Amino acid sequence: MRTQARPIAKAPGGRGLPGGRRPGIAFGIMVMASALLAASPAPAQETFMGTPVIPHAGTYKALNDVNVRAKPATSGKRVGGLKKGERVQAAGRSKDGVWLALTKDGKELGFVYAPLLRIVIAAPVVFTQPMTPVSGTYLVSRNVRVRAQPRTKSDEINRLSKGERVQAVGRPKDAAWLAVSKGGKNLGFVYAPVLVPLIDGTLDADLKGKVSFGGGLSCDYAVHFEGKNQAQGGDFDISDYEITYDCNRRGKEISFPAFMFITEAPYQVTEKQVYQISIDVLEIEDGYDEIFSTILMYRRGSDLVVFDSVSMKNYMRPPRVKEKPAMSVEEALAAAVEMAPGAWNDKVWETLARSSQ
Repeated sequence: MRTQARPIAKAPGGRGLPGGRRPGIAFGIMVMASALLAASPAPAQETFMGTPVIPHAGTYKALNDVNVRAKPATSGKRVGGLKKGERVQAAGRSKDGVWLALTKDGKELGFVYAPLLRIVIAAPVVFTQPMTPVSGTYLVSRNVRVRAQPRTKSDEINRLSKGERVQAVGRPKDAAWLAVSKGGKNLGFVYAPVLVPLIDGTLDADLKGKVSFGGGLSCDYAVHFEGKNQAQGGDFDISDYEITYDCNRRGKEISFPAFMFITEAPYQVTEKQVYQISIDVLEIEDGYDEIFSTILMYRRGSDLVVFDSVSMKNYMRPPRVKEKPAMSVEEALAAAVEMAPGAWNDKVWETLARSSQ
């Protein structure tokens, strides 16, 4: 695996994608436990210690020593207390959702101010409304509330922290929301723009193929998956590959290695499904310790790989093929490998011919 610094890749529309060895998508990781307030979507009410409550279940622990009161208000009589870390079960919540009715070992304890508790085990969530099935892994881009129904005024039943990963379950009629699960358990509905769709760049077997570029140039290629590395400053992965090119240019054999990566999170870490692919040829230098890179974009939503740019303009020629269809990550990688050499001018091939002698 190479150790050279990767170039600053130019992103679509001339926007710079800050670099280093990895695309520098600023994305801090802070995976921490959040205070989660669970709520049942059922509007029915029950009575707890003489006070109407909305049914709700879940196991909670106290964040600090807290008072337990007979009524869901600070003016309610103190009837006990919880020690920091003590676990209790919720039996309901106040109408305004601010207080939780608690039990322990089947005994009614009283009410505790909800923000002073943290959920440990949430009650199971069952999706009852019709949804379009959706699959895939998503990255949570910021702390977000999980709702019982796909609308902002629905009850909050969980929370997710920035950096967590969840699985998509389905998309309701309102496409702005996504039903998600984690660890095989349904969580609820999350506002979709907060979720970043991830891809998996793993190859179970080498990719092999052949491509012709015209003008007496054709290449056989093989792509080998090297592994994954974490993105610089981020909490998603980048998949690395080694490419072996065996080319014939005007009757002359030219063989050389190249190196490729694909970002498993979209460009700029948004919900837009555009993933960067970069192919580096180490033999081409420009005197500034810069690597010759060809940048392409996998537009997953459109099932296309599109040529974007090269890092050294004086080594580029306009490619004859500027886009190729790709219905999967594997097809996207193969398309990139087949398109990149078409954007290299004579100076590149002359240098490669000398180095392969």
